[in-house]
Amino acid sequence: MGDKQRVIGFVGAPSTGKTTLARAVANAAGLRGLSVEFVAEYARNYLQRFGSIGEPWEQLLIFDTQARREDDAIRTGADLVIAETPTFTGYAYGSLAATGGPKARKVMHTLHRWITERLPLYSQVYYIPPEIGMQMDGVRREDEAMRLRLDRMLLATLELWAPTYRTVKGTMEDRMDTVMEAEFGRETK
Repeated sequence: MGDKQRVIGFVGAPSTGKTTLARAVANAAGLRGLSVEFVAEYARNYLQRFGSIGEPWEQLLIFDTQARREDDAIRTGADLVIAETPTFTGYAYGSLAATGGPKARKVMHTLHRWITERLPLYSQVYYIPPEIGMQMDGVRREDEAMRLRLDRMLLATLELWAPTYRTVKGTMEDRMDTVMEAEFGRETK
């Protein structure tokens, strides 16, 4: 990773506006003359292809592919690498799917190890709480109750492994202002 390169990620339950915000930040950074690499959420591709994530071990496949995509983006030397959904979010999803058997415990142990190895790559993580209503996108199948459970697990994961995360709330404009000020200072408007 270059001296000035920043790697940021957006964390939140489904339908919180991660993609919209991440893309808006990428566009704004590009308009500022920065080179930007945008790393889309691989789990979405996985769900579109296979329909569901039914087993905890599938989180290992998703984590590995997401990690390779992030690493490829970092290697480009771009000024800013934006992970729409960072690798470590798979731990929260895996925790909810884990049944407690030896295979599930092994998966969770492996995810834990991989997460602790990858977290130093992120310059900043932004947490987006579920303030807006759930939008069914045809890919995700979570209902509102599951979305709130995922949110609690994601927040617990952040508090455990990314103590310097920032919460971004409010309208999309408010969220954008928070991220832009954090990334580029007050001269963002």
